[in-house]
Amino acid sequence: MTIFTRIALLVAFLLPLSLLSCRNGDGSNITGKPGDLPDEVVSLSVENPRQALALIDSAESGQLMTPFECEYLRCVTYHNGLSQYRMAILHGTKAYEMPEARDNADNFLALVEMLADEYLSMGDHSESTRLCAEGLELAKDSLLIKREANLHVTMGLNLLDMNQDDEAFRHFSEAEKASRQLAADSDGYEDSDNYLYTLGVLANALSDKGKTDRAIELTPGYLKAAERLDSMKGSPRGLADMRLAEGYAFMAYLNMRAGNKEEAEKAYAKYLATAYSSDPEGERLRIPYLLEKSDFGKALEYLAKERSFWKESADTLSAEYADSHLAAELRAYEGLGDLKSANRTLKSIIGIKDTLKRRDIDENALRYAHMYKSFEQAAELKRQSLSITYRNIVIILGLSLLICAVIFIYRIMAFNRSICLKNKAMARTIDSMIGLKEEIYEKDEQILGLRDRINELTRCDTEKEAIATVIPDSVKPESKPDDDIPTGTPSGLTERDEKMFRRLNHEILNRKLFLDAGITKKELTRMFNIPVNKFPLLFREYAGRSFSQYMQDCRLDYAASLIKKHPEWSLDHIAMESGMSKSAFYDSFKKKYGLTPTEFRNLGSNGEHK
Repeated sequence: MTIFTRIALLVAFLLPLSLLSCRNGDGSNITGKPGDLPDEVVSLSVENPRQALALIDSAESGQLMTPFECEYLRCVTYHNGLSQYRMAILHGTKAYEMPEARDNADNFLALVEMLADEYLSMGDHSESTRLCAEGLELAKDSLLIKREANLHVTMGLNLLDMNQDDEAFRHFSEAEKASRQLAADSDGYEDSDNYLYTLGVLANALSDKGKTDRAIELTPGYLKAAERLDSMKGSPRGLADMRLAEGYAFMAYLNMRAGNKEEAEKAYAKYLATAYSSDPEGERLRIPYLLEKSDFGKALEYLAKERSFWKESADTLSAEYADSHLAAELRAYEGLGDLKSANRTLKSIIGIKDTLKRRDIDENALRYAHMYKSFEQAAELKRQSLSITYRNIVIILGLSLLICAVIFIYRIMAFNRSICLKNKAMARTIDSMIGLKEEIYEKDEQILGLRDRINELTRCDTEKEAIATVIPDSVKPESKPDDDIPTGTPSGLTERDEKMFRRLNHEILNRKLFLDAGITKKELTRMFNIPVNKFPLLFREYAGRSFSQYMQDCRLDYAASLIKKHPEWSLDHIAMESGMSKSAFYDSFKKKYGLTPTEFRNLGSNGEHK
């Protein structure tokens, strides 16, 4: 790299608006920042980097910026303000690896640009070219021509350092073509200034490779573009004059190097005619020309002014200071034959290089410590996240179980309520049935008594008038005389058979024959003079069940009446009084009435709980 290139890079480092030789194209000290990042933090990254880092930490704690923005700005701050390039790469890589980094193509490419430049400055050409290749592919797909041009420049610088000159200049050519097209299509000064940056890098590269004539060929286009800046929209005051001063100074240096002294002096005169040439910062642009002209005394005069500027405004313990300012001093002293001063300067260069190596070691230690701390914090955050996740799972499961329990309890309560309502209704039905059965029994007893009297009276023809007197009309049977009754039912039974069953039913209930466990069909047929073949038919036709079922129902009805009349009796005693075993009593009662004897007792005679 030539002395002019080093000095131009120094100017770019110290002047945020200098775009000719700096490693960015947007007028800032970084490769390119996402447009939505806070400008005040970007400015502080140069002016007060420690305050900028504190501000970023506060913004991160308050979640005022995304993690991507915080890591990106830390990268910018460590690069611009602290010159800790390894820390810059560490934070830039964190931002690069975040999924949200790729949400916005322009923001992501700005980060890729800066990381590629960082790795280039660290001499890691492999990683720098990898990032450039990734960025170029994305920039082409996203039609972000400015980002594409800048990445072509960085790729070219990588290839130039690796002595792949042809491929390097192909990328420079692509960058120049893209930035020139952008400048032609835009009415803003930024794209034109970026074109000047690309031309400056290309000219410096040609000069470094000894292609001075080709570098000189670029200067007219550079100067023409610089002159247009004054008419561009939003162009800062003095920017065009500064670019012209830089262009004429570089043109003077190139022509002097090529042996075109007359052209060199003309260009130098035009440089001196600019306002920027008399500015303390612009004065340093003449040093490469003076050294190339062998005007070493004059060069040292301006180098002394530059040293003061370095001490006031920049870091004198840096590679830029050693490679640009001290290297220029060394050449001037050697040109004057002042070996003592030359040796002193050489020792300073060696001392700075050694110090930078030691600082690099310290930076590595700091980086590893920071990485370890970050890993520890990440592990702690992961543990906290897992703890919160487990707690949330437990809470969700607990709430789910609680909801299920509430639903289950509600269903149980609803079921119990329906059972309770059903039992109440059944208890009232049983009470009504028992009452109706007793009423039927009394009516049957009255009818049977009247029938017995009628039969006695009909035997005496002479007493027919007395019968009419004794029997009131209200209790006279509505049926026709036996001669007028139909002679049978579908089962072959007659009304006489029905009367026979009624008397049998009355006697069984009246004499409580159902309580006699030893009573049999044979005994009943003999007792009531019923034909054996008609006995089962009578129960099927008029009772609607078999004889054994009829007897069991009688026992159960009797047990229900005992429960109603004697609530103080035990259920076991009632089962025994009803002629049933305990198990048969409970099972049969539940089957017949739909509720247990205990439930029936608890509901009381009116179907309400006691």
